[in-house]
Amino acid sequence: MARKPTDQVKLNLRFTEALRARLEKQATKNNRSLNEEIINRLQESFRQEDTMIELEKLSERLSERLVKNVTVRLGDLVLKDGKWTREGDDQ
Repeated sequence: MARKPTDQVKLNLRFTEALRARLEKQATKNNRSLNEEIINRLQESFRQEDTMIELEKLSERLSERLVKNVTVRLGDLVLKDGKWTREGDDQ
């Protein structure tokens, strides 16, 4: 039977004692169990990743808009709306 996304699963992990101690210290500080601390940190890393992806998409859209609205003059050539034309040409 396939697992559902909401099913709880057990996972054995191996990491250094130094990392375990650091996680334990933070768990105590945050009033969480070690398990809750690890889960919270993993979930937060995914939230941050999702936020970065959305920011990159927004940045690309803004860049495209800026480039589309920029006029550049190079001698008698003009880049307007992403197209090069000769100055004075009607297009």
